[in-house]
Amino acid sequence: MKRFTLLFERPKPVAREKQESALELAAKAKESAELRVLEEQYVDFCKSRATPSKQAAQDFYTLIRSPGVQMIGFAANGHELLIATHRVYLRGVQPVVWRDIGEFIIHVRRKPRLLITFENVAPLVTKIQNGNVTMFINIHHPHIPHDGHICMPNGMIELQTSVTEGDMPTAMEIMLLALNSVSPVHRLGLAQWPIAPEK
Repeated sequence: MKRFTLLFERPKPVAREKQESALELAAKAKESAELRVLEEQYVDFCKSRATPSKQAAQDFYTLIRSPGVQMIGFAANGHELLIATHRVYLRGVQPVVWRDIGEFIIHVRRKPRLLITFENVAPLVTKIQNGNVTMFINIHHPHIPHDGHICMPNGMIELQTSVTEGDMPTAMEIMLLALNSVSPVHRLGLAQWPIAPEK
């Protein structure tokens, strides 16, 4: 009897992967539909001469994948984009430790007039000691006082231009840089924020 050389192996039977239940499929479909609605709102919010609809749709996915962004949404009126950030930590001096600043919701309105405000969802610092002066105000961040408007001498024009043109990924990059930095003058005030938990 003649022996045959096996030139290929048949693939071994693969165990059938767990099939998704109807409930899981429905949940994915709902999530996908909600994402499409959010994308449409975002395109309507951002489209401009500088950012056509197609570019705004691409920017939507760039923004939601940004490393500092937890989620985005819109206020009930649809005219205000809400961006939730991940937790912000800043390194203080005396002692040199990381401080837990908080998580932020950034409110962005393009019309009728440009407005960008930051809201810290963590408890706000109510007292700042600077030498002999004690101030009692609610502050969101060393550069964000109680009214939520960021004090940012460098980059404010670029931020406002990006938002006006509907370029939210660039605007978000600027805002995240601002949230994750502190000027040397304000670094001493970081002692008022809680020490960050060790990772």
